Amino acid sequence: VQPGVPAFTVRQPEDALAVLRDRASEAGCPLQLCPELEDYQAACGALRLGLAGQHQRPNASLALQLSHAWLQRRHLRPSLVTVKGQCRRAAVPSPAASLRPLADTEWPGRNQTLKHGALTYFLDGAHTMRSMQACVEWFLEAAAQHERNASGPVVRVLLFNATGERDAAAMLKLLLPCHFDFAVFCPNITEAVASSSAALQRFRLS
Repeated sequence: VQPGVPAFTVRQPEDALAVLRDRASEAGCPLQLCPELEDYQAACGALRLGLAGQHQRPNASLALQLSHAWLQRRHLRPSLVTVKGQCRRAAVPSPAASLRPLADTEWPGRNQTLKHGALTYFLDGAHTMRSMQACVEWFLEAAAQHERNASGPVVRVLLFNATGERDAAAMLKLLLPCHFDFAVFCPNITEAVASSSAALQRFRLS
């Protein structure tokens, strides 16, 4: 934070939000809490996001607030938008400039659904406990919608990989509500290496 420079945050736990407010006050920095995305009422109708998952909604609100602040600092005039029933200069400076990118944004491998013949792939690169929980919430909603429209029985197969020092067991535990029928574990070996080492062979098979 810097004196006089506006800062924005999405909703936080109360203790964390209190710390942010204290630090902003000490620095003489105006801190603003971004509205919930549902509170925006743009003239062009409901806001639609190209990225799936409820956790993307506060990110979108933050993006709108930052773009609005950027335009203000460059003396560009934002349009009026209704937030919580009050007409004020807020997060939507221009429907064409701000809202279309939100709808068109793509992030391959993040809450992504791909269909290939009879197979449907639900892809996500969650690598922390919090992002894994967000992944589970997205998958349960997306998979349930897919299965309602399926013409036959559905089998859920998990393909799982973890890198580095991450606690794979703890992350897998979060996946229990997904009720996978089978699980496939992918090691971090990207190329075939000929070796007669019995230990290496056991590692590849484990």
